[in-house]
Amino acid sequence: MSRDEHGIEIYKPVAYEGINQWATMAGDMEREVARLAAEVRACLATAPWGDGLEGKAFWQKHGRDDGPYKLVLRFVDLPNQLRDVGDRARKVVDNVRTTDTGMGQEMLARAQIKEV
Repeated sequence: MSRDEHGIEIYKPVAYEGINQWATMAGDMEREVARLAAEVRACLATAPWGDGLEGKAFWQKHGRDDGPYKLVLRFVDLPNQLRDVGDRARKVVDNVRTTDTGMGQEMLARAQIKEV
């Protein structure tokens, strides 16, 4: 039998390095998103559409249900969701390795019992 038939092989340092790079990307994104969100909020605060009838009509459509502000909030939360994916991936790596080791030990124990 080949090695592939004996279980899985996840080299934890390599997997964790990838996950750490993912977390770094999420941190970088968080800073950039905060900057961009502040810029969008500042633009919205200036109300460039004006107070005229056309401007009010535009804002009634564009700003309905606080749409622009909700969009910014969702955008700001995106890096947190990405970081969460990295944390979950780390748990998956640990769980898969633990399960595989346990299954391997159980298979060895069964093989030894049959030989007796």
